[in-house]
Amino acid sequence: MFPNVDKAEVKKRLMQLYTIPVAPYKTLLDSNNPGAGWFSANNYAKQKEIEWGFWNRYQKFLRENEKYQPGVIFQLDLLTNEIMDNLYDPTLTNTNFSKKGLVVGQVQSGKTSNFTGLICKAVDAGFNVIIVFAGILDDLRTQTQNRLEKCFLGFTTKDIERIQDNEKPGIGVGLIDNRPIAHAFTTVVSDFKESTVNSLGTNFQTKEPILFVVKKNGRILENLKRWLSKKDLDSKSVLLIDDEADNASVNTSKNKNKASSINSKIRDILTLFRRNAYVGYTATPYANIFIDRSNEKDLFPR
Repeated sequence: MFPNVDKAEVKKRLMQLYTIPVAPYKTLLDSNNPGAGWFSANNYAKQKEIEWGFWNRYQKFLRENEKYQPGVIFQLDLLTNEIMDNLYDPTLTNTNFSKKGLVVGQVQSGKTSNFTGLICKAVDAGFNVIIVFAGILDDLRTQTQNRLEKCFLGFTTKDIERIQDNEKPGIGVGLIDNRPIAHAFTTVVSDFKESTVNSLGTNFQTKEPILFVVKKNGRILENLKRWLSKKDLDSKSVLLIDDEADNASVNTSKNKNKASSINSKIRDILTLFRRNAYVGYTATPYANIFIDRSNEKDLFPR
């Protein structure tokens, strides 16, 4: 068709566009892993039952708006499926689950994209409370809130008055499809506060998923714990994402009988829910790996 084109340059350009070097991932599993296999068992029957509203919208956004290459989305799909398979079926209400795991990726390797994909799949499957611990600084928390509004919620929380009037200005995935619906209990301008939750006007007992994005700050976590402890959590399955899981979350107390402040509060929040899953994300897992294995109440590496 184009006899004068430089074939070598065309080939080079195509390789740049479509050949994505994604290293294969590896998984280490505890031999005692109750609930695992629920997602891939029976020839993936469970996956076929789920309406993938959040996940399909998110991967379409990555493909069409963020220009992610097919190989990257395919790898994201595979890995988030494996993480899901090692959690538990959130629709089972007559049993208790507590699952903990750690995802390790290189710096700037797409960890936020990964846990956003995991959140989308989790809520599609039936997890109805998502709590993201986004570092120890306001800037990082706001950045993560912004990212999840664009890639998961589909609307911005900058103007609470418009949300109160049921006007949710669409952004990101919300411009592709304003359904499915999830609710924010924190905003880009406010970390968790009871007054902010009240002003947003959403009933915590809604069947639609709820998102909290909070700093790892002792006062904030104590307020969240106290507020949640007054709620009926029996119907709730929580997925807790701990971004930068090596920072502040690790128990640094020298007293073996008493955990450090942030670590103990994260544990307390988890145990408020009969069915809970904790997934840490980090590029530097050294502190997490050397946590005492004999303490099963700790966050990792059980």
